[in-house]
Amino acid sequence: MSRALSDLTPDTRAAAERLLDFARARGLNPVIHSTARTCTEQNALFAQGPAVTKVAGCRSWHVMGRAIDVHIGSENCADYVPLAEFWKRMGGRWGGDFTGFADCVHFELPHPDKTLSELCPDPSPGPCERSVANQPGGAFASERTLVIFGAAFGAALALTFVGGKRRRRVAV
Repeated sequence: MSRALSDLTPDTRAAAERLLDFARARGLNPVIHSTARTCTEQNALFAQGPAVTKVAGCRSWHVMGRAIDVHIGSENCADYVPLAEFWKRMGGRWGGDFTGFADCVHFELPHPDKTLSELCPDPSPGPCERSVANQPGGAFASERTLVIFGAAFGAALALTFVGGKRRRRVAV
């Protein structure tokens, strides 16, 4: 399992950085527990039982590089609510809102235009991970998402990733 923000899609990484900054500004010490996972790693977590995750294999936004687990030193979901509200304002979903399983440390930024099933029609590890690896530079970041983040985080971010191609940033 990765803990690196660099393993997230560009739009998810930008949102995660904002979330971590927000947590620090509130006097919290956020610790990244997990970012991207392989289908095999997700299956291993699933095998530990429903107290860990209710999602098997490639049916996790972690596999797509669009989810992050952040611990703030509390097991109380209520302590994560300010972070959750901030995250949801950026268009994300919070695991504390999941039906039947409150995953309070989980923050995901689903693809704005496609479901997991559309992105990865065959949920078995080989085909799904190949579909993830074969995505062009933006790794599932849509132009619409980048425009939204461009407004929120500055035009430089949007210009850097528009069209799924990475462009070199030029310092101004």
